[in-house]
Amino acid sequence: MDGQSKEQVFERAQNIIRDKACREDTLYVFSLYHSGDTMKLAAYAHHLKEFYSQPRIAFVSLQKNSVVKDMFDAVDEIITISEEEREILELTSQQHVCMYGENWIVGSSKNMLLSHFPGPEGVYGTDVSKVFPNACEAYKSMILQIPYFYDAADVSSDFVDAYDEILAERYKNSILLAPFAYSIPSPEPYFWEDLARWLKEEGYDVYTNVSQSEQEIDGTMRLCEDLRTTFNLCRYFSAIISTRSGFSDFMAFQPEVLHIVFSPEENMMRFHDIAAYGRSEKIYNINWNMRDPMPEQEMLERVEDILEEYA
Repeated sequence: MDGQSKEQVFERAQNIIRDKACREDTLYVFSLYHSGDTMKLAAYAHHLKEFYSQPRIAFVSLQKNSVVKDMFDAVDEIITISEEEREILELTSQQHVCMYGENWIVGSSKNMLLSHFPGPEGVYGTDVSKVFPNACEAYKSMILQIPYFYDAADVSSDFVDAYDEILAERYKNSILLAPFAYSIPSPEPYFWEDLARWLKEEGYDVYTNVSQSEQEIDGTMRLCEDLRTTFNLCRYFSAIISTRSGFSDFMAFQPEVLHIVFSPEENMMRFHDIAAYGRSEKIYNINWNMRDPMPEQEMLERVEDILEEYA
């Protein structure tokens, strides 16, 4: 925070934590990353209860990540923080005021986990993606501190709607495009427009997943629903084609849909492979290589080959 000393920032962080984490029977997971990271962490909440012998698990995160309480039975509570509070907590951890291995030291409390790799390059003195095979393994080892062999949970049965034959018939020949990502580069807009045009020529009904403020790809229909509704509708789609994003993290828990994911580089495709925790056996990653972009025709052909394999 501009104009504030390290000590002042740390004091503000302590006050936030004391305000948010006040029950002794609860393990608090402060999730300071993006939506997809929060979902991956929450998928291990059932193991956290057992491993830390805590009857309750609460996630402290931004309001946009509240869906994890509905997604996973073991998450008992979501405690929301503002973006300013998130930045204070993140800055505190980056300054090494929070000592890794001790977690957050607030009074005598040790029932907290912080979802931030300590230091600019982690405790290994290097990029964590060079140490662990994928992000989930890094989270389990460095953040949650649970055994590597623990598996992610399935989505709660209450989150999944009953099978609907009418919706199945309506969307059986549909493909959802999800080109938007906040922190990861996406293929150029013209690629998505050409992809949509080709899919329509192949006879698909093409939708774009959008928020209220986002514009759908030309020639496609808008799908602007809450996450739970989108999750349940997509079980009937022929495929989802997305940029690597929090949305692709979320949809990795949908076991019934083919999912094609475009990643901007090889290392990111490997480290953030949603197949590491995803519930679908039909997850394909394509490295479009932002430094030396794959020719558009080759990208289209890769999509065509995958769709034909599962036609």
